[in-house]
Amino acid sequence: MIKVIIAEDDEKQLQSFSNYITNETNFEIVATATTGQETIDNYLDKKPDVLFLDLDMPKINGLGVLKNLKNKDDRKNIIVTSCSKELVSNLYDFSNIYRLLPKPFKYEQAIFSAQEIFENNILVSSKETIRNILSQLGFNLSSSGTSNFIELIYSKYQRKNFKLSLKQLYNIVALELGGFYTPMQIKWSIDNSLSSAKRFMDKELLYSIFDNYNSAYEITISYLADLIVNYLYKANRG
Repeated sequence: MIKVIIAEDDEKQLQSFSNYITNETNFEIVATATTGQETIDNYLDKKPDVLFLDLDMPKINGLGVLKNLKNKDDRKNIIVTSCSKELVSNLYDFSNIYRLLPKPFKYEQAIFSAQEIFENNILVSSKETIRNILSQLGFNLSSSGTSNFIELIYSKYQRKNFKLSLKQLYNIVALELGGFYTPMQIKWSIDNSLSSAKRFMDKELLYSIFDNYNSAYEITISYLADLIVNYLYKANRG
């Protein structure tokens, strides 16, 4: 579910856009705001996936909202809407802006942009989750083998609708790393990292992380990657 806040001081536009989003699958409006301060308060309280921000609002305008939120959230998750050329001309050095939609904008375009933000943030957070899981399992996060394994699992998750062999994944990782390593070197490095980490793994630890762990299976690169991809899939569907 993509959680959004709509900040718009024009009541008719706010109602019209809200009605459109309400009818969209996988979207939830967690708050609406008609002033800058209300927008800031709702954003910090609700922590939305996406903020639709009108620049021309009373008292604290959209520029003030952007400045206030800039150092409080490092996500690039704000879609700016405006018909004011003067305010738009002052949009610079705001790392939290994902896209500018000049008014009047098509609601379909707004929805597509929000979906892009959500999917991009899921992938970024998923990579951090992979890193945290491997750390819990005893992997040395400073080793190249662990870094390569993170990239392999991440690549597998990105392409979860395709049945890729380990050989194909080694090739993908090698290409994404600019060809600095060969696919065989990727394999060896991950093998070594897994071999070292296995000394710290036990069944209780694996059961505590993965609800579908089966002790009958040996912990291999393929099986552990499958466990983590399945973990991410369940977490992000929720």
